[in-house]
Amino acid sequence: MSNSKYILEVTNASKNFGGLQAINRLSFKVEDGLIFSIIGPNGAGKTTAINLITGIYPPTNGEIFFEGHNLYRKRPYQLAYMGIGRTFQNIQVFFNISLTNAPGWAAMSRRSSFFHGTSYCDECSSANLLYDGG
Repeated sequence: MSNSKYILEVTNASKNFGGLQAINRLSFKVEDGLIFSIIGPNGAGKTTAINLITGIYPPTNGEIFFEGHNLYRKRPYQLAYMGIGRTFQNIQVFFNISLTNAPGWAAMSRRSSFFHGTSYCDECSSANLLYDGG
């Protein structure tokens, strides 16, 4: 565990796909409370960088820390519990859920240690997550 004022630290992260080096020694630090973005042209490695941080791909080299915890070998569901998530360009992951209810799904995954299931309310057009109150 790293003792740092940074919420996210990426140090010399690289990702190779066979002979293709998608990212070469990416490093940056993000202070807690700041908004940070990754920008660049098509093919620059933005999505690969996000996939490294969110556990979709393991880094070939380098380290990634979130709130002082090394993310190496953490599964995406473990990262989600820590508060790391992502969206995809196909935003229809949950059908028939309102914009106001969507953040509740993310909050419940972090607050609850046991997922009981879901129910759907036709009258209010919302999905309701049942959880143990943890």
